[in-house]
Amino acid sequence: MTERLGYYDRQIALWHVRAYASRKKAFETLRRSVASAMPSPSADRPVPSGGSVSDSTAAKAEKIERLYESREYVQIRAVEDALETAGADIRGRSERQKLRRALMLNCADRKTYPFHRLGIDFVSQRDFFRRRDRFLAEVLRRLQYGTAPR
Repeated sequence: MTERLGYYDRQIALWHVRAYASRKKAFETLRRSVASAMPSPSADRPVPSGGSVSDSTAAKAEKIERLYESREYVQIRAVEDALETAGADIRGRSERQKLRRALMLNCADRKTYPFHRLGIDFVSQRDFFRRRDRFLAEVLRRLQYGTAPR
């Protein structure tokens, strides 16, 4: 039997799950802006002395690599990875996707998306909430949050 999350830990995990969509959108926008910000030299523009085409490409790659090492990306990946583990024991791919979508919706707003409105009749209400608790604990574990149960 798994240990239950405390109120504070649950709120931290929910905060990360709720912020996931906006964080991911902001990250993708930033990644695209970094990739397109530095124009690569073209044939009609002279290359500055000592520079080469690969210099600007390497600079772009380095900036993008730093983005993927950022704290925001680690938080995005924690939610994505925890979501991948949710419902791994369910055989049907479409059912797994429904469960994962239901978990995200319920975590985002449990009053708007209570269990009976999620349309996941292949798991019981008790099983769904156990899975949600495990999902939130997995988010904390992947964030290397100190008090998350193992």
